[in-house]
Amino acid sequence: MLSENKIPYFEEILKSAGNILLTFPKENLEKKASINDNLKTNIDDYLQNYISNELRKISNIPIISEEDKHHDSMKRPDEYFLIDPLDGTRSYVEGFQTYATQIAVIVENKVVMSFIYLPTVDEYYTGFLGGGSYINGIKLHKCLMEKPISITDNYKQPSKLIEELMEKSTIINYIESGSLAYKMCLIA
Repeated sequence: MLSENKIPYFEEILKSAGNILLTFPKENLEKKASINDNLKTNIDDYLQNYISNELRKISNIPIISEEDKHHDSMKRPDEYFLIDPLDGTRSYVEGFQTYATQIAVIVENKVVMSFIYLPTVDEYYTGFLGGGSYINGIKLHKCLMEKPISITDNYKQPSKLIEELMEKSTIINYIESGSLAYKMCLIA
């Protein structure tokens, strides 16, 4: 099992990866392929290698990446890192601000630790099985709202369907997010 004294390294790794994303020259960006309708680029590969190499410095736990061509069908060890070096690649490529880089620690098919960094807004989310969730080190508390006030989707502006939903409900805020990780953080 990963020792708790290694936890601070995850923030360092993800923030460094986020800095790479923020400073990567867009003219060097190469669209490579689409795997299961997910856009892949050279920055996805670069970050996969970067994060994997950094994780290997602190642990010998196996690494499975969302960038691995057959990650869905790979046999899972009892304990491993699951990484998504760039969640929201299409958003990144198209200039949206909502993409993330993330690491999870999986033990016996359960997420026991999760780390997500959103470089454009400098938000670092952490979650621990049985230990709560945090944003930039501040514990998140249970929301007591009975009705939703926000909705998120992949586009800069709400679609006609989303606009209609907003008109007929208590929803007043629209949040663009191409990153599934960011959507989950917003829910948290």
